[in-house]
Amino acid sequence: MLVYEFVPNGTVYQLLHRNKTIPISLGTRLNIAWESAVALDYIHSSISRSIIHGDIKSANILLDADYTVKVSDFGASSVVPVDEIIELVHFSQGYLDPECLYTQIITKNSDVYSFGVVILELLTRKEAVYLDEKGEKQALETSFLSKARTNEHHKMLDVDLLSNNGKVIEILDKICAIATQCLSPKGDDRPTMSQIVEELQKLARLHNSTLGF
Repeated sequence: MLVYEFVPNGTVYQLLHRNKTIPISLGTRLNIAWESAVALDYIHSSISRSIIHGDIKSANILLDADYTVKVSDFGASSVVPVDEIIELVHFSQGYLDPECLYTQIITKNSDVYSFGVVILELLTRKEAVYLDEKGEKQALETSFLSKARTNEHHKMLDVDLLSNNGKVIEILDKICAIATQCLSPKGDDRPTMSQIVEELQKLARLHNSTLGF
């Protein structure tokens, strides 16, 4: 018999996409991103044998009664010596590290790429593969990066996050920058989860000290 912890607030996917009329504060989204990064950093670098999750997506990030993050579904994960790679490609649509298409292997950098897509979901409330205004399927990371290249990425952000407050704009821009770095085509150009944790923690502190909501 398997026993699982009850998580009354479901998954991040459900929070973001099931009922979009319910507002979600910037602070809540930032905290979800930071706690998720902490969990991934732990399995990547805080144990003697690294764990590559292999299927990071918003549906695999659970939220308990206090909206504390629980990363779940390690069915695709592998335990490997530090810095080793594994020959396994098991990613959900919209989260696939493009390097895997060529190398047929995944590394910790692949988890970082998928996490970048999750950050975009938190910022936009769009699914990893979503329907545009014409009813056509679009990959969230492709659409966002295209806008970012012309400095129009704010057009994709959830309207509930948009503000004239300079601190809000600063925090949003920095989160967007983190996501963009995570989505670098080359894995070696992506930040580590430890670096992501550090940057998100700085933003969480800035948010709490200046905005507090």
